[in-house]
Amino acid sequence: MLSLFLSLLAAQGQDPAPPLAVYAEPSPRGAVRFARPLIVWPIRFAGSVGTPKVEVKLNGRPAEAAYDPVLGAVVYRPQGPLPAGKNTVECIVKVPEQVPFVREWTFDVQPGAVEGPPPPTQSQVEALELVNALRGHHRLEPALPSPELVLAAQAHADYLAANKDVTHDQTAGKPRFLAATVPERLRTFAYPWPAEELVGFATTDVRDSVVAIFGSPYHRIYFMTPGEPDLGVGVNGNYVCLLFGPETEKVAVPSPPDGVGDVPLDWPGGMGFPKRPNQPYGYPILLRHGRDERDVRDLTVSIKAGGKTIAAIVRDGRTDTHMKGGVVAVPEKPLPPRIEVEVRITLTTRSGQTLEFPWSFNTGS
Repeated sequence: MLSLFLSLLAAQGQDPAPPLAVYAEPSPRGAVRFARPLIVWPIRFAGSVGTPKVEVKLNGRPAEAAYDPVLGAVVYRPQGPLPAGKNTVECIVKVPEQVPFVREWTFDVQPGAVEGPPPPTQSQVEALELVNALRGHHRLEPALPSPELVLAAQAHADYLAANKDVTHDQTAGKPRFLAATVPERLRTFAYPWPAEELVGFATTDVRDSVVAIFGSPYHRIYFMTPGEPDLGVGVNGNYVCLLFGPETEKVAVPSPPDGVGDVPLDWPGGMGFPKRPNQPYGYPILLRHGRDERDVRDLTVSIKAGGKTIAAIVRDGRTDTHMKGGVVAVPEKPLPPRIEVEVRITLTTRSGQTLEFPWSFNTGS
């Protein structure tokens, strides 16, 4: 994740003092393999400053960049491919009654860098459609393909297929090696934000690979990313790599969704929950609440069916890094068939605010 740090920039002799500016490292940095990278400088203001004025030069020439208040960043996409070698960005952000915020940085476009991903294959289209169908089931907007994430996801799917492996890491010297870790691959293709990588494989087809990925609660939580997040889909054979960008909206998302029916009764476990094929768990129940786990003081989960309490294993972002901004409750036994299940999750913030998240769904047979 981009490392945030604070800067109090005081305008000499001016009163009142300037607002707090929170900014992060610009992007891209280092060597990149994408010739039309998104050029970004994240910078936010705590005070009311109106619309910041932006001046950007790319390799000495003015660029039509703008400040995006939703992203909290200066953003610019070059119209055409940048030249190989060193490229220089000069960025000035001006707000009323403040000294300008200035940043200059360089990055290197590698020889042979691509201008963008090729047209999607039929398998990529099928995987993308299924991802967004699952999001639609949760009443979420479609995720939007990002060229940077598509390139990174496809490169990793190619690595997985070449090595017949399902992993987030790559090993130097192996076929189709690009970069060892997810953050390194994101930087290689100049993606400026954090992203979560999900990988999977099924012996049958691509759709089953996506369904298998979704089946884990540690993966489903990212399918539930609210807003219209960036998405990268990579497919090679039945190996699938998905990359989800950050949320673009703050809204709580429950799963199974409120009011749906025919919810599965059980789940065999896996990925953090010991597999129990002969004594399965109940179907996992999730809430993506979007709160920073450092702001959560207490959290309780109530699950009832037919007036009876259902015992569950509960994990959230305070103790489980896979559940940042969310909570999962895995019933210890299969859910009862053909019944309404009522869920209530209560979250208390460190400031004492209490947030209630009630919803219900119906199980299948």
